[in-house]
Amino acid sequence: TSTRLLQDVDAIQNRFVRLSAPWGAGAALLAGIVLCAFASSVTAIAVAAIGGVYILVAITVAKIATDKAGRDTRVAAGRFKHELTTLMAAAPELRAYGMTQQAGEQILGTASLYETAQRRLAVGSSWQGLCQTLAMAAAVVAVFVTTANQSAPLMALALLGSIGVLDAAGTLIGTLSHKGSIDAAMERLEPLVSQPESNISEPLQSRIEIGDQYVLRTRERLGLGGPSGAGKTTFVEQLMHLRPVVSGAIRLDGNDLTQVSPQQARALFSYAPQQAQFITGTVAQNLRLAAPTAADEDLWAALEDACLAPRILQSPQGLNMQLGENARYLSGGERRRLGLARAYLRHAPFLVLDEPTEGLDAATEACIIERLDNRLKLTGQGLILISHRPAPLRLCHDIGMVTGRDSLGRVDITVPANAENHSSSRVV
Repeated sequence: TSTRLLQDVDAIQNRFVRLSAPWGAGAALLAGIVLCAFASSVTAIAVAAIGGVYILVAITVAKIATDKAGRDTRVAAGRFKHELTTLMAAAPELRAYGMTQQAGEQILGTASLYETAQRRLAVGSSWQGLCQTLAMAAAVVAVFVTTANQSAPLMALALLGSIGVLDAAGTLIGTLSHKGSIDAAMERLEPLVSQPESNISEPLQSRIEIGDQYVLRTRERLGLGGPSGAGKTTFVEQLMHLRPVVSGAIRLDGNDLTQVSPQQARALFSYAPQQAQFITGTVAQNLRLAAPTAADEDLWAALEDACLAPRILQSPQGLNMQLGENARYLSGGERRRLGLARAYLRHAPFLVLDEPTEGLDAATEACIIERLDNRLKLTGQGLILISHRPAPLRLCHDIGMVTGRDSLGRVDITVPANAENHSSSRVV
């Protein structure tokens, strides 16, 4: 995904560079026609007509031969790079299972699709080059015919002007050969940069309404249980606009979730997902993603509350300990606790923790639960906690059960009613 994103950004950069091409080409076309006019008005008209026909033909050729090929090249390149990096990351497993040959064949198959798309784009560009060559030849012939009675300097001036006209037109047409790939990149980047309109001008407070009965405020704690795959993670990721949001029974400060912008929603939460991702850098650099201005004392406090400080203290570098790519120098449980420490550092009304103790031994789990309880009492944060394990759920005041999702992606969650002794079940 990151490889494809970088590739698309490069394409957008080319688009901005080429925005001036039509203006430059227009100026060059006008200058060339003026030069031809010094020799003969007929020459100027003929060269202008040839240039116009060339542009029309070349645009048609571009639409037929290069637009789709450019799009296909962009898509195929992204797919090839994604597949290559994915399989390279799984190289040890592929070797262990004897799948290296199949993986190589898969990569070659994807590379072949990319090569085919590139070949089609090259053929389309060649047709554009042929059009320019023919137009150039026609313009030279027209100059010789229409300036036969003129002096040699004027004929040379007209030739220079005609070449300038066709060269400028060629520059303009050349930008069209990249139009397909740029359009494909724009289509993929659009969902990342476009944001839904929000008519909420004030910052949201700390009130999450689920269904018609349940309200979660700061200092309150909601645990979510249910079978694997029922939609617990989907629910919290929709809450933070990390997945497509569907209209339903989740409201923030009385506003339907679809009416709240991603920035407004995410400001309420500090999130520790099941599989946290880390940058290649130090412990401190990864922790400060959540709190760029945090002091070292704050980082150590978060590590203590995540029961990870003793492990970091073992390194002579301490907070400057290098973690490697995606924290590969830490174990799975240590990466989980590092993600937990990072979430602790963000001052948000609610902590959202997805399986924070999964895969940990009983002693470490007990340490995390005790310190999490103390931290919540100290900070006054609310808590939304997903877990299959009973021990962390005992931290929560209320337990909701997630039972599944419908075809629209809405999650069916049963939560206790705040004011009455019955449950409220509502698709959200």
